[in-house]
Amino acid sequence: MSDIDLSHKKLRIRDAKTEAGVRDVDMTPRLHAELARYLATRGHPGPGDPAFPTRSGARRDKDNIRQRVVAPAVRKANRQRIAVGLAPISVHVTPHTLRRTYISLMLAAGADVPYVQAQVGHTDPKLTLEIYALVLRRRDRVQFAEAFDGLMRDSIPSIQPAKMPSDGDESQTPAPAGRPRIAA
Repeated sequence: MSDIDLSHKKLRIRDAKTEAGVRDVDMTPRLHAELARYLATRGHPGPGDPAFPTRSGARRDKDNIRQRVVAPAVRKANRQRIAVGLAPISVHVTPHTLRRTYISLMLAAGADVPYVQAQVGHTDPKLTLEIYALVLRRRDRVQFAEAFDGLMRDSIPSIQPAKMPSDGDESQTPAPAGRPRIAA
């Protein structure tokens, strides 16, 4: 429990693969409020007790979090999405997926690269930006294709609807794309 500092709105990450991974992470106001409510239900755990223990009181590991936290949350989200007529989440969601999403959202919201690096424990800004670029490439490509077609619609004659002559003058009718007009 000593890794959650509500008074300073910080999470202390002590267990990490690298030294850079040991860090303090800022809480958003909503996370702070949610953690304060949750911790109020925990009674009086000791300073070394895990904040989110398993049923047996042990620390959660990445597999436990994936199976017992993330997977049920995705199932619930899919039920809610289907209930309102949306497609279910089709990607495999893991804790690492959420980490990449966090990086992308922070950068998209305007956080600077050094700040995001510090929050996620990256030593190289290139890694942070590569993750952001990867997520951007996965965005809804149909949306971009439709937007591109919308921009090009007025630029490419073959996409424009044919104009019919109003007074019987054939010279006003555009030739089909790729074919020259032949004078009669």
